[in-house]
This record gives sequence, structure tokens and C-alpha cells, in this order.
Amino acid sequence: MGIAEVAAFACQVRVRMVPDTEGQTTELPSHLEMSDPQSGDRLQSGIEALAQRRFADAVSAFDAHLQAHPADARAYALFGYARAARDSEFTAKICDPETDGATLLAYAKHHSGQFPRPLKPVLRPGPRRPGRLRIGFLSPDFRRHSCAFFLRPLFENRDRKQFEFHCYADYSETKRDAQSDWFKHSADRWTETTHFIMPTLAQHICEAAIDVLVDVGGYSFGSTAPVCTYRPARKIVSWLGFPASTGIPGIGYRFGDAVSDPPGPADAHFSEKIVRLDGPFLCYAPEESAPAPAPVPDGEICFGTFNALHKFNMQTAQLWARIVARVPGARLLIKCRLDEEPTNAAYLRGMFAAAGLPPEKLTLLGFERDLRGHLATYAKLHVALDTFPYNGTTTTCEALWMGVPVVALRGRRHSACVGASLLHHAGLGELIAETPDDYVEKAVALATDRSRLEAYRSTMRTKLSASLVCDAARWTRTFEAGLSRIFAERPTKTPAAS
Repeated sequence: MGIAEVAAFACQVRVRMVPDTEGQTTELPSHLEMSDPQSGDRLQSGIEALAQRRFADAVSAFDAHLQAHPADARAYALFGYARAARDSEFTAKICDPETDGATLLAYAKHHSGQFPRPLKPVLRPGPRRPGRLRIGFLSPDFRRHSCAFFLRPLFENRDRKQFEFHCYADYSETKRDAQSDWFKHSADRWTETTHFIMPTLAQHICEAAIDVLVDVGGYSFGSTAPVCTYRPARKIVSWLGFPASTGIPGIGYRFGDAVSDPPGPADAHFSEKIVRLDGPFLCYAPEESAPAPAPVPDGEICFGTFNALHKFNMQTAQLWARIVARVPGARLLIKCRLDEEPTNAAYLRGMFAAAGLPPEKLTLLGFERDLRGHLATYAKLHVALDTFPYNGTTTTCEALWMGVPVVALRGRRHSACVGASLLHHAGLGELIAETPDDYVEKAVALATDRSRLEAYRSTMRTKLSASLVCDAARWTRTFEAGLSRIFAERPTKTPAAS
């Protein structure tokens, strides 16, 4: 069960109906409407503990509630999720402000240790074939997906005389679409691995004599990263799709940069060796149909974020409530996938109410399939607020492309430094906050300086285009240099699997 399901279960407590500011009726959790006030307090405390990623406390609260109400199926479902999340939910750990990089690495190593071990010794690719470097990409995201915005620049601008791209696309948990067809035609070789078992996939990669295999998925949805336990390529590198170490011994490298993964501290958070690119670790390809940046909106100040539901937590909600409270008439707009579960909106409203944000100050918008329409919605915002400690990536790039400044809080592990990396390499370092209080002050000062907002609106797209964040041709050379460095590095001897 994922974080979206937490939202669904967490909101299935008794609710009351109130009109929201859009003139629609929305569910809000009721804290005290249960016949047993003490039981209601226990259930509510469990829900708030889930929002804060305090899974052990949530387990205790739900357990106490169930002692008095053993037939409460909804509380039992929450209890089961809290136990599972406490023990094994990787995404929840990445989203938890209390989880540090060392803890994530320990968990990654534990998680990778649960993979079935190869039944025969590690594969040994034969002699290298002459000619171009053979680069393999292992991903479930050759489709309309956030990763595609960062894969396309590389595929479009690569040096075809020096590099041969092999794609291993898995659609067992996803669907093919027009983007899939684009990648298929762009690749030098395309293999759909949906029905491959791991040994077969490993053998297939080995026989292709891949020089550097790039795992794009990590532990994200639909990934086939466990095949890397077979070491089917000479070198294997993790990149892009997963914001933490995989802990998989077969993956020897990881692409990063000096801001997303500061030398020294970050190296201790990964089992992989970090290869830092001369520039950002990724490059964004803006949507070609994106509308021009709209003028700064008149009227009340609108802070907002379009990040995924699972990236929200109580600490973030509390800081955003502080920001809104500091600016007279301001409000917060959140746009995310509210359609996955009908109770997601109620969960968000309940979380922000508990964080101190008045209900009338919050506007929720759902997922929009039309990408141009989605981007046009940024015109409603004055200032975008980044989530933490799991920063936005695509959403940050989108906001900047639409002329909306993004305030980001720099953290102490990769997922919490992505925003800082994007802003730094876009020449917008003044939007990076170093402490929670600094985050609040920067957001408030920016929102109340209309001339500065207008300057960002009129110049940011041009500035972003010229930076390595969007200069695809220039950035691709840095990525290719990284691939060549990895390929040229002498391998370290590792024991064969038994």
C-alpha cells in the first residue's frame, strides 16, 4: 500500500460537510464527532502521526482505538498500513523529515538483500566489441512520465558516432504510449522486457555486450533494478529515477553533482560511487506546446505547489501555514492527483487544518491530462513552494519555465538537495533557503515584492534556457563525459555470487 492509500484510509473517519471557497462541497475530518471522545482522540492522533511519518506512534494509537472498537474496519486498515510502513515503506522513509541519509542507506542495503540471489555465478560479459560505447538504459518510464522530460534531451543530443543506445523497456506495471514510440525510434536498439524473468533479462543484457548499463528506475514503480544483482554489464550506474541509494552491490556508480550530492557528506549516503557531473545531474526538456509565461496575477497573493501527494508532511504544512499567515489575504493552492481516491482532498484539508491553515485559505485542484492546460495553471501562482525533504524536480522546472519563482529549502540528503541543485545551476541561488525560518522569510519577502515577481516572470525562461538545466546540447556533452569516465575506470574486483 502506498502513500496515496494512506490519504484514502486516513480520511475515512467520520466527516462533516462544509462549503469551500470554490463553491463546492468538500469533506473535512471532524476531530470530536465520535460518540466516545477518548476513542476519537486516539484515532485522530493516529491519523496525525501518519501525516508526520511517525509510524510507531500511529501503530500505538490505532491499536489503542481498536481495543475499544475491535470491529472498526477502517481503523484496522489504518493499523495494518502503519505497521507495514513502519517496517518496509521506502517511499515513506524518503519523505520523512526525521530520516537521514545513513538510515536510508542502511535500509537500502537491507532491502536489496531480500532479492533472490542468482542461481549461478555472476555473469561475465565477453571481450568488448570494437566501435561505439554501448550504453544500456533500464527503465519502466519510456512513456509519458516525469523521467521522460530528462531522458529526451540526452537521446536527442547524443553523439551517435561515439555512443550506441540500447533501451530495455518494461511495461509490466505501466502502459506504452506515444512517448514510448518516440523512444523506440530514437534508440539504436530497443528491447521490451515486460515478460522477461530476471535471469533471462540479465542474459540478454550480457549478450548485448553493454559497456555501461544505466538503471533509471531504482526502487520506483515498475522498476527491474534487481537484475543488476547479476552484474550483466561491465559497469552499472544509477541515475535519475530514484532519490536514494539502491544498496545493490552490482550497481557501482551514481550520477550526481556538487550541489545535489555535496562531496564528503553525500558519499557516506550511497553504496554507489558518486560521479559528479560538471553541472546539474539532469537536464530538463520543456514541453514544446507550453504557453508563454502569463503576467503576474493581480489581487491576493497565491502560494502554491503542484507536487505529488506523498511528498507532503506535517512539518511542510506547518511552514506553509506560517508563510500564508504572514501575508495579508494570501492563500495556498495545491494541485495534485486528487482523483486517485475520493478522500485525498479531505486528507489534505485535514492535514493543513491541523497545521494551522484556515480552511478558507486552501484551494485544491486535481490532475489535468492536457499538459498545456496543466502548465497554464501556473499563471495562478505568485510564488511556488518546494516540498521537503523530498523535493520536486519536474514541478520545479515547470514552474521556472512558466516564470514562477520557486523557494526551496536545502536539506542534508539527495532528495532534499535537488531543488537547491536546480536553482543553483539555473542562476537562481537567491531562492535557496538554508533553514526553515529562512525559507519562510524568503517566501514572504518575494511574495510582497511585485517588481521582483514581474522581473522573474519576464526573464526567467530566457535565463533558464541558457543554463545547463535546459541547454540540452551542452549538458549532454557533460553526461557523455561522465559515461566515458565510468567506462575508463579500472574495475575493482568483487566476489562472485554463489
